Amino acid sequence: MSRPAIVFNWAIHIACNYRCPYCWFDGEWEQLAKGNQYPPLETLARFWETVHAQHGICHIDFGGGEPTVYPRFPELVETLIKHHTVHLTTNLWWELPRWESFADRVDMSKIRMSASFHPTETDFDPFLEKARFLVHEKNFAMSVVIVAYPPMLGKLQRYLELVHAAGIDTNLQPFCGTWEGKTYPAAYTHQERELIYGVSEKTESMFEAKLPYAMDDSSPYGKLCTAGQLYLHINQVGDIYRCTNVPQISSDRLGSITDGFTPFAAPQPCPQQHCQCETNWLVTEMQNAKLLRLKTA
Repeated sequence: MSRPAIVFNWAIHIACNYRCPYCWFDGEWEQLAKGNQYPPLETLARFWETVHAQHGICHIDFGGGEPTVYPRFPELVETLIKHHTVHLTTNLWWELPRWESFADRVDMSKIRMSASFHPTETDFDPFLEKARFLVHEKNFAMSVVIVAYPPMLGKLQRYLELVHAAGIDTNLQPFCGTWEGKTYPAAYTHQERELIYGVSEKTESMFEAKLPYAMDDSSPYGKLCTAGQLYLHINQVGDIYRCTNVPQISSDRLGSITDGFTPFAAPQPCPQQHCQCETNWLVTEMQNAKLLRLKTA
């Protein structure tokens, strides 16, 4: 994929067929789902056509729970990739025939996938079978993501070995929350931190750049960030903000799917002390990633 004009994180809805205890939305799914809005596909198509006309080819990163339970999701993806590229994070709950049908109707060169494994909700073998099928039979660009949830740490190494043996990249997402009275990621032991950082070093540089911030080893506060300029967040009601980390209040709103939007003209200082997801958009981290690519080219 060529460099997009803007990357959008689009939380198309807050809804999921799983109920993982380590999820940010655990215990709040039903309440948060009341705010979901589902515009007609034709309305969404017009918005993304306008984005293309004004900004060129962009990249859309689906978020907000499980995207594939969104109504008419395959049709939505088909519509988007007419003009843009997409990244799909999914728990792979569809059965193989449904994934095969999806793969046959879309242009795989315009899609990247992150398959998130959730041991509290599904078994590993059928999950890996689907991931292997999509990578090796349907040529999807994919990595497997696993949350480093404390009760699962004992099995992580085995999961990672099996994924690597299948020829698929992996990422470990640090757990952010409380378990057995301990607050994570601060409560990770030295050995657990070595495991998480060790896996990150073998993955793409953008994820590696995020990790010190996700582990609370670094703070983005005051650093110049291109979020709001090269990266934008769309929430489940269609409002557009700088990122997922800033308070979603009217004074920070940059636009909406119905009204259009105006991105920042230049990077702005980050106002937050902590950031789990979007620190790869910090100017310093983007420069570091660029230097790393040049060094390894």
